[in-house]
Amino acid sequence: MLNTILFTFLIFTNINLFSNPISHTKKDFKKKDKNCLFQIQYPVFNSKKNDLIPKINSLLEKTFLEISEYYNEFECNAGETNFNLNRNFEIKFVDENLISIHSYSSSFSEGSPHPFNKFQTFNINLKTGEEIKLNQVFKINKFFRRKIRNLISKNLAEQGITSEFKMDKPEYYFTKKEIVFINLFEDYPNESIEAKILISELEKFKEK
Repeated sequence: MLNTILFTFLIFTNINLFSNPISHTKKDFKKKDKNCLFQIQYPVFNSKKNDLIPKINSLLEKTFLEISEYYNEFECNAGETNFNLNRNFEIKFVDENLISIHSYSSSFSEGSPHPFNKFQTFNINLKTGEEIKLNQVFKINKFFRRKIRNLISKNLAEQGITSEFKMDKPEYYFTKKEIVFINLFEDYPNESIEAKILISELEKFKEK
């Protein structure tokens, strides 16, 4: 029932975000260790009507501030190479049922040919405080996978992109009327490309 409510809300509701009872602020984190600099912004949500907000904020803070994959104390103190990490986010959708966040990180070591970028999404069910999985919203079967692949191919073609894309671990965020798939390509020039699909085109696959 809850998944149907989420799905219906995404498709049919006209939402005034300025009157939404859930607001957010940006919090800054900065860590400087010799020649390494980490600068991170992450969201902090506020709501007087949802008791799960502290749990959600704790989850997001822990995830955004996780830098172990980048941080090496020996390399940071070696004094040979400068390293910078910048992480930020954008709220793509929010209402009383769902928060959808797109996070982007860019790290660069001096002398590298280009930055290393990482894109993540967070789709949080505000009724449970847990992340929403795709199979909680849609019936995942061979027909759904074929439909998704065809719609992504169509959207990419409209952008002039005909390269093969990957869908082994789909990542996505929601907007008011769309589901947007990211991380379709691994190569640096194409890694930020997204594919947008109207949620209404997937209505027959919605979970009951």
